[in-house]
Amino acid sequence: MKKISSLIFIIAVFSASLCHITALCQDRVRIDIDGSRTQGSIDPMIYGQLFEHIYFSANNGVWQEMIYERSFEKEHFPGIPPRDGYFDGWAADDRDVLHSPTRYEQPIRLTEVEGNDYDIEMDVKWRAYRLAGRMWSGGLMDIRVELGQDSSGEPYFLRLHDPSLEGHRGEVSQTQAMIDANNADRARRAAQRQMTGPYFALSMKGEHEVTFPGGGRRKVTTLDPLCEQKATGGELSDGTRWHHLRISRSGKAVSVHWDGNRVLRYTDLERTSSAKIVLWENYTEALFRDIKVLSKGKTLFEGLPEDVKTPAVAPQWESFGGGTFEMVKGDAVNMDYSQKITSKNGITGVFQGPHNIVPGEQYMGSIYAKGSGNLIVGFLHDGRWIERQDLGPVGADWQKFSFTLDCGQYSGEASIAFGTDSGGAILIDQATMSTRTGLSLGGFRPDILQTVKDLHPTCLRWPGGGYVAQYNWKWGIGPQEQRVRWPHWMWMDYDQNCFGTDEFIRFCREIDSEPVIVVRVGFDRPEEEHAQILQDALDWVAYCNEPATGKWGSVRARNGHPEPYNVKYWEIDNEMWEMGLEKYEACVREFSTAMREVDPTIKIIACGGF
Repeated sequence: MKKISSLIFIIAVFSASLCHITALCQDRVRIDIDGSRTQGSIDPMIYGQLFEHIYFSANNGVWQEMIYERSFEKEHFPGIPPRDGYFDGWAADDRDVLHSPTRYEQPIRLTEVEGNDYDIEMDVKWRAYRLAGRMWSGGLMDIRVELGQDSSGEPYFLRLHDPSLEGHRGEVSQTQAMIDANNADRARRAAQRQMTGPYFALSMKGEHEVTFPGGGRRKVTTLDPLCEQKATGGELSDGTRWHHLRISRSGKAVSVHWDGNRVLRYTDLERTSSAKIVLWENYTEALFRDIKVLSKGKTLFEGLPEDVKTPAVAPQWESFGGGTFEMVKGDAVNMDYSQKITSKNGITGVFQGPHNIVPGEQYMGSIYAKGSGNLIVGFLHDGRWIERQDLGPVGADWQKFSFTLDCGQYSGEASIAFGTDSGGAILIDQATMSTRTGLSLGGFRPDILQTVKDLHPTCLRWPGGGYVAQYNWKWGIGPQEQRVRWPHWMWMDYDQNCFGTDEFIRFCREIDSEPVIVVRVGFDRPEEEHAQILQDALDWVAYCNEPATGKWGSVRARNGHPEPYNVKYWEIDNEMWEMGLEKYEACVREFSTAMREVDPTIKIIACGGF
């Protein structure tokens, strides 16, 4: 009865949320919930659960992968205030191209220049695209170069903007927060003078008092142009070509050249003793390369911002010992980087944790290594080895080393550590670790597996909503050590892809639950990606349900699962109020029809909440 009471409480909370949304266009209602009393029973056949694949619900949650960063890779510079709750930072790729985030107004500093005479140069590729009916997604707003400040510290911006690409909506079906945001956006557009098509502008932030629907007044921040010029043709936002940008400042004057043509000139900037040079991005996708800042014949900045440069030690790992460290690009077992460790005196290495060590448990894993010197693995606590093993010398080629660590009766915290001793210089990559008990259960974490078994949901929905919106299921199949991680911007997380379709189906079989798989429709992606997103959904149905003789059924068979999974229930994305009812309805018709052509027996689940 305790389980049923909790379930009633959860359903009541969801009901209250839906009532809140409905109440935006109706009279307000009040719902009082007594979570301590059971007022009825629920048929167990309708008892299901949502498996939201976020944070540690999968990684070291359901699936017992104890190492968070298995492949020693760089991470994005987050650059987002914590209140936004999204991860989507600046990043540099292997060609030294700087990638902007795709959401929220974010700055990244290049350098600071003394005086008022300098040049800023870079190549820019701006992929601006229209997402009709949405104002909370990528591809909508602008990119900016902060080229100095006035005496109060307010920045001067070169702004590249195309307001014709901005989507706007305001429906009663939205939450109050969304309605407030839309009203603020409308008021800001009304107060902010701007052209109707793509344009270049030198702008500064302004503040205006505006009237909201219903008569309320408040101040909004705008970007007011000091000078502007309309762009022509695909000059700004075609997204296929690199453009060369040069900004030349001389005293109070600034000139802006785009592909060699002067597009702006302004002669009344305020002189200051120095100028911060910063890139800004807001709701769009932009690439930058060959960035330079020059002054009086000297190069003050060239290349990439410090925040995205490769660190000496991979993020999520810490170093110990008196040696040196380097992340090596282009020599790796998995993805792009490996971790180099050079010991000069004593043991030098990297560690991650802490983990909770259970007496009598064995911790089993593996790591790849190459170089010269001995490979050491163990558990550290406060600089002291709780358990340590010498795995032997490493050679010139990558080799997989397996280990089993037994801490005896030790109970408490300790961190997993890898290193080398005096004179060693090794590269390590693709580490993994689980418990012997978890491995004996198929890789699942024992306590969580048993807890979910006790709950016994009759169906389990995965991979959730915010996760599936960016997820490609093909990343999460095949041998574990060949899977690569991906950055999930919404949950500020790097997912290891160690829990994928095959693991989910096995988990459902273990707990005797019917799987429900959610496919994405790509509501926040441009139209040219739609066909591939639809094909991914069809391939997912085929991977799960077609015979081993089919294209994707044979892939499933090679992965060790020759018999079809026969997944019956498929849901068309999640929380589609952002897409709008009409577009989502058309999407359901298209996806369900095409998916049933792959397997006519499947059942389709659509979202409500409009």
